[in-house]
Amino acid sequence: VMRGPDWKWFNQDGGPGRLGTLVKLVDAEEHLGVLVMKDFHGWWRVKWDAGGSNAYRVGEQVHDLAMADGDGDWGGMPLQAPIDCPASADSSGL
Repeated sequence: VMRGPDWKWFNQDGGPGRLGTLVKLVDAEEHLGVLVMKDFHGWWRVKWDAGGSNAYRVGEQVHDLAMADGDGDWGGMPLQAPIDCPASADSSGL
């Protein structure tokens, strides 16, 4: 994945065109230590190739992430919820 059309997270991804891997669906407890699941519906943790990881919004109206081709070019397709989790992602935890 790479930054999508609604990206607002500065250079957490390492900069424009940098790639990352979906790791898992984030729950509210992991994200902020509170159990308010509805507020975190559609957040996914991404591990960036440039280093680090964070959680980003993937919803019906907000698209922080987009599919990318192997060259770091935007695939033109924002990720939408629900996401079919790639084989490398683990929805049970890190």
